[in-house]
Amino acid sequence: MAEIYAISDDMLMPENLALQYTREILECGVKFFQFRSKKEPKNEKIASEIFNLCEKFGARFIVNDDIFFAARIGAKSVHLGK
Repeated sequence: MAEIYAISDDMLMPENLALQYTREILECGVKFFQFRSKKEPKNEKIASEIFNLCEKFGARFIVNDDIFFAARIGAKSVHLGK
């Protein structure tokens, strides 16, 4: 399943289920997880917990469009759109 690139969406995924859903995705073998957040402020606690889960499962954690947010939580990868 390494070819699947999972992308979260905080407008569609309830915050109280974000960790559960992410764990299930990672348990299936996904190796790329993009944290996409259009809300302001972004939820650093959830992002950090998801980042830690990705580290535990050996998956690349990618922050969408915000290099400063990525730096704050220690993420090593950023997707830059337009």
